[in-house]
Amino acid sequence: ALLTQAPACIDAHCIRSRISMELQDYPVAAHSWEQFHSLAKGSPETHRCLAQCYQQIGRWKEAADLFRDLLVNDAEDGDALMGLGLCELPGSCPGFRECSPN
Repeated sequence: ALLTQAPACIDAHCIRSRISMELQDYPVAAHSWEQFHSLAKGSPETHRCLAQCYQQIGRWKEAADLFRDLLVNDAEDGDALMGLGLCELPGSCPGFRECSPN
């Protein structure tokens, strides 16, 4: 209801995203994180959450791109390294090579 009345409320998008992730409703969570990031810059944590949602719904290329962006800022980010590795496993996505930068 709050998002209907105040669609630009970034806190509401963030809360909805986190609740949707807890409920494992990853399509809704991903959409809410996208809305959040269209209104606010976000943080490495919020970008990581969006990447994880993308993984859960099979959007491997978008997830890999976000993990790569996180690694540009922190090459030692273990969660981003693991997330990117999962994205690049053979069989993770159709057209696996398309997910790789090389």
